[in-house]
Amino acid sequence: ATIAGGWGGIKFIQNQNDTSTLNYCNFYYGKAVQPGTDPLNSSNENLKGGAIYVNGYANVLIENSIFSNNTASFSGGAIWAAR
Repeated sequence: ATIAGGWGGIKFIQNQNDTSTLNYCNFYYGKAVQPGTDPLNSSNENLKGGAIYVNGYANVLIENSIFSNNTASFSGGAIWAAR
């Protein structure tokens, strides 16, 4: 896998006191890949959430937005989220 033809996405990590809002956004060609690593490694955060990755973040609000042609090596082609 290669990051060519895409971008690394947005990561919301470890913040239990904040709220982030994304409104009227277009998310195209986000890629959660890491060349040279096992694409089935579930503990590798770089392989999850092609456009948006959320882990340990209190509140992320996404409204009126479009996700298209996003990919992830392991999981969450457009969005991957955990609490």
